Amino acid sequence: TEPETTEPETTEPEITFEAIEAWLNGEESEITAEEFEAWLEKQRSAEPLTIENNPEFAALMAGEVGDCTPQIGVFAKKYYNRKIEFDGNVAYVAPHENKNTRFDYLIYGDDYYLDENVYFGPRMKFEDVNPRDLNLIGDNVPANASAGDNFHIVAEIDEWRRDQCLLYLNPVSME
Repeated sequence: TEPETTEPETTEPEITFEAIEAWLNGEESEITAEEFEAWLEKQRSAEPLTIENNPEFAALMAGEVGDCTPQIGVFAKKYYNRKIEFDGNVAYVAPHENKNTRFDYLIYGDDYYLDENVYFGPRMKFEDVNPRDLNLIGDNVPANASAGDNFHIVAEIDEWRRDQCLLYLNPVSME
């Protein structure tokens, strides 16, 4: 009989939510810069979170946790730099700090409604982006995204700003 060969076990260090939260808050953390960068890369390369594959995201987008609650901040830190994918709309567009080519986009979940008080999930924002940064794709691609436009959105989670009740995102693509 042939001798059994065993692969050497590789164990990744346990990275806790508390360690990541400390790192993101600029506090002393039990993880190294290399471990944090490896965690970020793992977040970036992971499958996007959707309402179908992540119950936390589904509850968030359904408004089950409220639109300005601490749970959104916990979610944002837990999934920092992770892609999310959802159907949403551009609720409002404004020039960023009076610039002509940089804009802020207010994003809501689900389809656009004429009543600005009707929206689903947290208020989300793309800040200081050029229309090209939106990576508009699909059939009949517009030159820009305008208020009232519905899209299938893929974005990376940046941060939750409780004082503004806004979940900041970085656009990946909008179809």
